[in-house]
Amino acid sequence: MAIDAPDWVRNAAIRAFALVVDKGVDDRAGRLRAPDDVVMEAPVSYAGDRDPSHRLEIMRPANAPRHAPMPLIVDIHGGGWIHGHLDVNRAYCSRLAERGFAVANVDYRNQPDTDLRGQVRDLFAALHWLADHAGDERLDKSNVFLTGDSAGAHLALLVYCVNASARLRTIFGVEPEPRLAIRAIGLANGVVEGTYRADPPSPLLAVADRALLKVMCGGDPNAPWRPYRSYVRFAAGVDLPPMFVMTGLADPFYDQSARLLGYLRGRGIEFEELVWPNDRRLEHVFSITEVDWEESRLTNAAMCDFFARHLG
Repeated sequence: MAIDAPDWVRNAAIRAFALVVDKGVDDRAGRLRAPDDVVMEAPVSYAGDRDPSHRLEIMRPANAPRHAPMPLIVDIHGGGWIHGHLDVNRAYCSRLAERGFAVANVDYRNQPDTDLRGQVRDLFAALHWLADHAGDERLDKSNVFLTGDSAGAHLALLVYCVNASARLRTIFGVEPEPRLAIRAIGLANGVVEGTYRADPPSPLLAVADRALLKVMCGGDPNAPWRPYRSYVRFAAGVDLPPMFVMTGLADPFYDQSARLLGYLRGRGIEFEELVWPNDRRLEHVFSITEVDWEESRLTNAAMCDFFARHLG
């Protein structure tokens, strides 16, 4: 990718890469179906516009009570901040719904069509919509959980911290959403430092990371949110909720999760960790892409059990 080329060349290359990844998503969607005991609603626009990225879909167990509100999982898909749509995590969200939750599968704009601030604003618009429609959708606003994988894990943690911090809300230009009580967060293979840096270092990822920083900041080296890419900065001073953190030694971004676990431990934050051994099958976001593997079922069951223990 021509990182130092004009913006339009770099952005075109990013979009072309996303189209290639889409092929794999389409293949996976063709073989992974929602289970029969899960009901999935048609996608709705949470922003009231025609942007296909401003959509979410809600799913719940088919035997859910007809009138009682259900605890809600809000899932934010990954994709390196530059790729992703509703299809990416649909099968994954359906497996979470099987375990007794209403699940909102949330889409948002990809970079470079927007920047990090725009993605946060999209996700807040989705939270506001869910709060506004909780009664009609039978959602328990007092028991909400955030989940995210890869870059989605970064965004889930960032959104929580922005909601809790007036300073960050000003920087990202959003209004708080106090009506949703977020009880815990589940992170899968989180790229929580807002960077593609990996251990051991990858020259290719290092080049891509230079491009990522530019598009995250919308091409503005002085973007006020630039210093807040990593949780080390944006979580400072925020009272964090309990967290479920899944990673694995085969994940190239394992060290980001390992450092996060050390950070949580040092701050005395309640967490549960699940670290898979160095097995090539159990690489980055396997529990999302291969939801019916035994290891994926165990991972997702452990996260949902963690959430169930933190119901208000």
